[in-house]
Amino acid sequence: RSTLFPYTTLFRSARLVCEFNPGAPELRVRELGYAYAKDRPVLAKVSCDLRRGGVFAITGPNGSGKSTLLRIIAGLIPPDTGRIELPCSDQHEVMLLTQDATLFNRSILENVRYPDRDVDMALVMELAKRLELGEVIRSEADLVRLTPGELEDSISGGERQKVLIMRAIASAPQLLLCDEITSGLDPAASESFYGLVREFLPATTVICSVHRRDELRHFDEVVSLDDVSLTWQIGRASCRERV
Repeated sequence: RSTLFPYTTLFRSARLVCEFNPGAPELRVRELGYAYAKDRPVLAKVSCDLRRGGVFAITGPNGSGKSTLLRIIAGLIPPDTGRIELPCSDQHEVMLLTQDATLFNRSILENVRYPDRDVDMALVMELAKRLELGEVIRSEADLVRLTPGELEDSISGGERQKVLIMRAIASAPQLLLCDEITSGLDPAASESFYGLVREFLPATTVICSVHRRDELRHFDEVVSLDDVSLTWQIGRASCRERV
């Protein structure tokens, strides 16, 4: 089968601490710890339960370990201590989107389908319209013909992030991890992203690291790395007041 996340060997390196359980009702993190060096601890005894199919925000100041936590969950970094149980069938159903918006110099369609995923062309065109990529993608022919290299002078960092968002929505992974994926988007595009997640990924567990306070209203729960012993159960309408 095709893979959504091609880091199989890295997942194997973390296999002793990461368990895949497709029937689990939650993503469970237990006593997770990580340090880049002995005198540089990043995460210490992080524990939380995140409901399967929920949309979650991870917040905290710079250097608090938001990106590191996402990469550990994704299998890119083996933690020093702790265990993780993922409500997924295997690592193929995990996707990580990062803020650097790196695309391959292949057609836009190949970037959306990466690595070799069948996608609905009508859905891809709808996503392009909803994400306001009409100036870049005017027809299905553009999806096949255009490459990021050819568009280098006319495609922005935010538009590159939108192509990655199209990949995530069209692939519909069981677990989607987003590391500040809206950092290059304007408020309207950020609204579109969260709306698309709610509309097209109702069964996907979504975890996003977030800096913008006004985006927290889109989430079911917020995990603050200022106080990792607490997972805040909050309604979307009241997120702003509770943080």
